[in-house]
Order: sequence, then C-alpha cells, then structure tokens
Amino acid sequence: MIRKNKSLLIIGLGVLTLVIIYLISNNMKYKRFSDFIGNNEQKISKVEMVNGSNGKTVVSTDKAKIQELITLLNNERYKKSSDQHEIVGYNFGLTFYADNKKVLQITSIGDRANVNGVYYNVTTGKLDKLGKWYKSLL
Repeated sequence: MIRKNKSLLIIGLGVLTLVIIYLISNNMKYKRFSDFIGNNEQKISKVEMVNGSNGKTVVSTDKAKIQELITLLNNERYKKSSDQHEIVGYNFGLTFYADNKKVLQITSIGDRANVNGVYYNVTTGKLDKLGKWYKSLL
C-alpha cells in the first residue's frame, strides 16, 4: 500500500513538474505580429493609425502600404510583459480592419506594445519605424 502511494506521488509530482515547465516556457515564448493577427493577415483591408503626440489620424486601404506595415511589425519580436499596469500616453495607435470589422488594436509605447489590452516588450528594439510609415501617408 505504501509502495503504491509512493508511486502515485512520484507520478503526480512528475506531471506537476511538466505542467509548470510548459506554463513557464509558454509565457517566455516570443511572438511575432502574425501570431496576433492570425488568419486575418491576408484579409486586412484598412489600417487606422493615430499619432499619440498630436492626435492626427491617417488611414490606409492601399494593400501595398498595409503589407509594408505588416512586414515592419513582423520583423519585431514581442514578449509578454510581467508588468501589466496601464500606461498613460502612447506613441502610435494602430487599428486593423478586415471586412470593415476591427480585428486587432496595437498601441506602441517606446519599447512596449499594448496588443488588445495585453502589454508586450518589443525585444528587437523600439517600434520607431512606425513613425516613418505614418509620415509616408501624410
């Protein structure tokens, strides 16, 4: 009986260890923009971008410009931030639409991004290239 209980305890601890390792590694995994946008990437028909410093909005429905932005965002890596406290202010706000439905919202804040309400650290640098894309639409 004691031997059976020890075996069950060892198996239980092994399973618990594997679950903990999975949860930690999954939380530490880097993401790309395509992970956020999913199957909608090819369906994006409109992007609205707001400059956080002046409130001016630009809109693009040009497929080439939208693809340029998607490529720019895919070149970065995102890691879920341990600090999920709300940050006041932002550099740029992006809203992506597919068939006139909002499918994704991203706010850039220096080396951080808020993606649909979840904060991520941009591990490959800042999203400073967004400014160039924004200016190309003015």
